[in-house]
Amino acid sequence: MTRHGFCETGLRQAPRDIKPKRFGMTWNDISTAIKLAHQSIAHHFHTGAGKRLQRIDSDVAEQVMIDFIKHGIAILPVHDSFLVHEGHEGGLEAAKKEALWTVCGADTKLKLVDLTSALSLPTWRRSGAWTRRLWHRNDPGHL
Repeated sequence: MTRHGFCETGLRQAPRDIKPKRFGMTWNDISTAIKLAHQSIAHHFHTGAGKRLQRIDSDVAEQVMIDFIKHGIAILPVHDSFLVHEGHEGGLEAAKKEALWTVCGADTKLKLVDLTSALSLPTWRRSGAWTRRLWHRNDPGHL
């Protein structure tokens, strides 16, 4: 273990809920396969780099949410994305670019996805407000 609590050699056994034998493999087989599949970044494994990157990602997301909150606009974080009221897509793109520049000093192209057309989500309108419900695509019983 390093002084930061990260194991430099990797995990010696599978995490509690991972059962490699279900797939006819050992934990060492799985670890080796992961390292081979990701050779270009394997030297960063077990160094804490993943946690540092997660923190940076969290800082960027926090900046985006704070920007929307300051303007009184609802924003919902969903994993690595955000849901905003229709009409605020441009503001979201601008806030994400600004946050990425502020936190990382980097610029990037962002992918804006219209969930209504991308997932055929039902939309309800009530007194000027909107709500979107996320359903399982392959479960017509929910629609």
